[in-house]
Amino acid sequence: MIHRFIWGSSNGSPSLALVKWDTVKSPLREGGLGFGDLRRHNQALIMKRGFQLITDVDKPWVHVLKAKYKWDGDLPMHIFRPNYSRLWRGISQSWDVVCSGICWQVRDGWHTDFWWDIWLNGTAPLVTHCLLSSLPNPMPVDAMISASGQWD
Repeated sequence: MIHRFIWGSSNGSPSLALVKWDTVKSPLREGGLGFGDLRRHNQALIMKRGFQLITDVDKPWVHVLKAKYKWDGDLPMHIFRPNYSRLWRGISQSWDVVCSGICWQVRDGWHTDFWWDIWLNGTAPLVTHCLLSSLPNPMPVDAMISASGQWD
């Protein structure tokens, strides 16, 4: 597809490539066009869109996607949906990577879950470190702090 874009085509058949693909994808300083690994570029762009779903909540396209795929409220652990668009499929395939790079700011503690949100830098959600026989119920960080501001 890239070959046809760069060199064009006539009557539905690709034109003759004037330069080898290895030269085209090599860096500019080596005489190429600097395309590099397009899969990695695409993955980075899709992950950026996933991050924007979380951070740019006021943008119209974010409202449309969240409404279409019924994303209400907090950050979901998984976003896979049947009959999804190509963009949503790409975002859902990289969702674990996007979520692994997120750390919540606790602020007042009411909107950050003590067990399930990633609010301690450099660690997974605390529920993954829990040795209880059953999973703990969601609880805001604020519920774990006494009136004097000390850990309860």
